[in-house]
Amino acid sequence: MLGYVLCNNIAQVIINQDVVSNAILIPEEDINTASFEFSPVFYNSYIAYVNDRGKSVRYDSIKKTPYFDLSFAAANVEGNLAKQASFVPSLSSENQEGPFCFTPDQNIIYFTRTDPTTGLLRIHYADWKESGWNSTKQVSLLSDLHHECHPSISVSGNFLVFAASGPGENEMDLYLSQKENDEWALPIRLVSANSEFNDWFPRFVGDSIIIFSSNRPASFSGLNMYGIKWEGNEWTAPELLPSPLNSNADDFGLVIGDGIAYFSSNRSGVKGKDDLFRIEYKGELIYDPSIALVDVELNIRNKLTLDGIPDVRLKAIPVVISDDEDDPVFFNIDLAAQPFEDDALVLKLRPTESLPTIELISNSEGKINMTLTKNQKYAFAISAAGYNDYAVLYSFSNYGDNITYVLEPKPEEEFNYEKPLTSVIIPTKAGSVIIFDNLYYDFNSHIISEGAASELDALAVTMKQNPKMTVRLSAHTDSRGTKIYNQRLSEKRALSAKNYLINSGINGNRIEAVGFGELRLRNKCADNIPCSEAEHRFNRRTEVTIVSN
Repeated sequence: MLGYVLCNNIAQVIINQDVVSNAILIPEEDINTASFEFSPVFYNSYIAYVNDRGKSVRYDSIKKTPYFDLSFAAANVEGNLAKQASFVPSLSSENQEGPFCFTPDQNIIYFTRTDPTTGLLRIHYADWKESGWNSTKQVSLLSDLHHECHPSISVSGNFLVFAASGPGENEMDLYLSQKENDEWALPIRLVSANSEFNDWFPRFVGDSIIIFSSNRPASFSGLNMYGIKWEGNEWTAPELLPSPLNSNADDFGLVIGDGIAYFSSNRSGVKGKDDLFRIEYKGELIYDPSIALVDVELNIRNKLTLDGIPDVRLKAIPVVISDDEDDPVFFNIDLAAQPFEDDALVLKLRPTESLPTIELISNSEGKINMTLTKNQKYAFAISAAGYNDYAVLYSFSNYGDNITYVLEPKPEEEFNYEKPLTSVIIPTKAGSVIIFDNLYYDFNSHIISEGAASELDALAVTMKQNPKMTVRLSAHTDSRGTKIYNQRLSEKRALSAKNYLINSGINGNRIEAVGFGELRLRNKCADNIPCSEAEHRFNRRTEVTIVSN
């Protein structure tokens, strides 16, 4: 059964008026011509569209142009579409090709093609395989007596909307089909959207909104774009889209992306008969209260055991950062003056004015459930007794509605690392092994603690006195954390010691750095065995082997 019940309903707002009124309208001057460019669609990083620059030798008797074909173009560094090319030669024919779409995985293309025998518009499709696009096939939808054109697939891939007209019908109507057992079910007419005029060029936005064009009477003249939205169990009445999406000309074929949308129009000032336009905007162009808020679940776990941590305190602070002088800036940014791994930097956000903050506490399983504004960025400040504080920037678009954060347990003991008072003796005989017990690394870090490298200093002096000496540095971790993580950490620690020697004037070719992770523990402190911080620290060491001299 088709999942949509079709009936009339009062109009609901679909386009965010504030966003579209501040949008920037830009004609695609680099690819627009004196002829036709229309019905754009997103295809990977490209924009594909219809034009009349194909290889067909047949001419449209009404438009006096070559038959339409499919092309694509990519945006240049300035964001303008450029370098137009024929889409796929194997999909081109001597017949008229028109508006098209792709499935969400972009492995199937549905497009309009004129039947050379009957002259009727039909919908065809082709599958993408490793060798290219397969041979095209016609989609069976209504009947062989109908015009069927302008297909669009919903984001789930389960619904197909298209335009059609039957025998004796002069105007186009919209139809909707649902996929059942990998086949398109018998389409039904979108009664709430259709009129006695042409209703065509439909485009799905998600699964619940359809944008289409109609020449019905409206405050704008020409072909205008409308939107309908699925509201629970019915479609809303068509909503006329505002300017600059509509004008007193023909406007159609709207596709909406993230901060950018494309459509076609023959409005005043265009180069040709139909041209491509883009609009650049900030915020959500499509307004839908059902997606304005989102439920988010946080899972807070112990970094070492991965157990959930109860009674974790969370502060979710809305963050608004903009380089637009007309927009509010609620936070100043500072760089934290401290070393971090992998050349990372820490940004400190300091509120400049009061903002509403969400404060919650995790349950016994370490879970926190909350409702956030979908398009709002947040700074999460997470704290728990016995753990290091954690802060992170969150946005739904980047991280989704289910996130896991791990907190690092605080060390049981604090140590002050000082250089040993006794001198360090480095053997010079090949095969000698020295254990650097006094080369200390901070827990979960490959940064050598300040004042804790006296043994490396002694090694550097010895290697300078013995210019032929080569050494192997073998770094070891304690057992806390996963084996894979510890292996990588030990490799970083060995490299850190090597870099210390290089910075002391030793040629890097004389130093080999190896990490063993937790493979060679020196005491009982394996996984799941309780140990003190001092016992764990005993396993965090660097061993030096004199390879040659």
